[in-house]
Amino acid sequence: MKKFLGKCEKCKRSICEEHAYLYVDGNNRAITNNSPYLCKECYESEYNEKIKSDVEKFKDNIINNLETIKVDSNIETIRVDDLIKYIKES
Repeated sequence: MKKFLGKCEKCKRSICEEHAYLYVDGNNRAITNNSPYLCKECYESEYNEKIKSDVEKFKDNIINNLETIKVDSNIETIRVDDLIKYIKES
């Protein structure tokens, strides 16, 4: 894998390694090894893929757990559905 140089290789904006995104191809290591380090905005536009924020990931996790609880228990589904709707909208 190539070395990260501290900037987005498309727009040249300085970014830290924590905020650099690299395309990973599970079937072709050469593609992964030659992928450019990109900032979030450039990655999303280059690969037409939205990167979820930590808050969005957290919400998805809560919703998935609530849906599992709803299926596995006798909790009133209408209340769980209302809670899921509230989380998605907030």
